[in-house]
Amino acid sequence: MKTSAWLLLWVGLALSPLHAQLCSGPGWDAAADFSSTSNPNGVWQYGWTTGGGFNAFSGQTAWGQGCSFQVWGDGNWLAIGKNVTNAAFCNCQARIPSQKIVMHPGYTGESPVLRWTAPSAGSYQVTGQIAGLELVFATTTVTLRRNGSQLWTFYLSNNGPPSCSVPGPTAATIPSMTLSLSAGETIDCIVGNGGNGSGNDSTMVDLTIICLSPMFQTNSFAASADVNGVTGSPFMPATTTLTIGQTANLNLSSFNVGQVWDLATGAAPLIPSSAGAITLSDGQIVNVDLSDPTLSFWFNFLSGPTWG
Repeated sequence: MKTSAWLLLWVGLALSPLHAQLCSGPGWDAAADFSSTSNPNGVWQYGWTTGGGFNAFSGQTAWGQGCSFQVWGDGNWLAIGKNVTNAAFCNCQARIPSQKIVMHPGYTGESPVLRWTAPSAGSYQVTGQIAGLELVFATTTVTLRRNGSQLWTFYLSNNGPPSCSVPGPTAATIPSMTLSLSAGETIDCIVGNGGNGSGNDSTMVDLTIICLSPMFQTNSFAASADVNGVTGSPFMPATTTLTIGQTANLNLSSFNVGQVWDLATGAAPLIPSSAGAITLSDGQIVNVDLSDPTLSFWFNFLSGPTWG
């Protein structure tokens, strides 16, 4: 027979050493938000790299070859732009769908970078699609990076539209990623030349980032709790199953010297914020079921021994 226990380190309302991952904003869509006049553009920046740091584009140029629309770039095909019309461009060796972003690497090893910067700490979901746009598409390497560290990469090859009569390109999906980010962290989408030069490398990039509301209280640098090393996330509580009579290691820590705190346990499952958990003014989420008859506080409600 097995039983489960739920534990929550709960700190007084005025202290807030535990912080849920909070963020604000309905979401950000690279194409819908695109600006041909401002760089940076809110959370978005348009730039390039040769494998090192990020370089913001300082000016604009014409895409050229029959598709004369303005893009951020250097005039040497290194560019990020958007077809802002309501019809596809298909008179410049590529079919660029309406209202979509196109990125193209440069002739001397430069890669365009679409950068998004987290406006606040929080949990974010990143999704998107990529596609080759050239009628005779070569290859590109599309990479997502977080603060310079690779999250995902994809070798995009031979999926461009075969003719102008085709409604749109065949897209590949950027896998959905949920990331807990601090304010100022960056997500870069980089289009490289695939290792065989930059000819015929026009690539569509759809990138969407949304803020996720946290479901469960999480540990922070200031205070934490775990059982046998198990911790939770903003979207999944920490659980551990013990046989009757089995012992467990409960680890508590806090940098809040002298502050009051308590530990609550109960037999009922934790309540996510989407199902009515209490969210305090400082962002903490009280996930314990206050109606649970087995709920108990270990230290007579916020009377635990003070931290040393």
